[in-house]
Amino acid sequence: MSDMDLKPIHPILLQVGAAVQDSQRLEFSLSYIMTLLSERSGGLFSGDEFEQSMESFGRRTLGRLIATIREFTDLDSQAEAALREGLEARNFIIHHFFVDRTELFFTIEGRRQALIEVRRKRESMIRAFELLDPLAQALMRARGFDPQARETLIKDLYKEGIDPRLFMQGMWDITKRLLEEDMTDGSSEP
Repeated sequence: MSDMDLKPIHPILLQVGAAVQDSQRLEFSLSYIMTLLSERSGGLFSGDEFEQSMESFGRRTLGRLIATIREFTDLDSQAEAALREGLEARNFIIHHFFVDRTELFFTIEGRRQALIEVRRKRESMIRAFELLDPLAQALMRARGFDPQARETLIKDLYKEGIDPRLFMQGMWDITKRLLEEDMTDGSSEP
């Protein structure tokens, strides 16, 4: 392990880690939406089929997911712009930030500028997710899932005081649980 002192850049590293989570949340949300849209066009999925679809879409890059969702939906210009900005922000953080902004890490003012830049990139990814979330909720309702029940179940799963919406795996766990309930009581309608 290096003996380099990373304490001065800890706030930046924390924000970059949060940006990676924001990116994964956006990617997961798009995979979830695409799975629900695919299900609507081909009939209700079993739990295994739903999981396979999620895994299939989950292997795609964010750019490919955005291109795919454009094929299935008519996004307005605001949503298109937000997705484009979210993708650009994600790509910059993942592929360029540490190389292109290294010189900023050597001064307090530079680190402040780097931190502000990462936060702005995160805001772009969060805005893209927030514009997509109503579509995900509408598709959930069409599938027979109650988005509020999802939130309640996620909160029950994550009682650690952390915003449960950060954990998209929780959304998948909830969907699997809801699918299993549908399989046993047959109460859900397409």
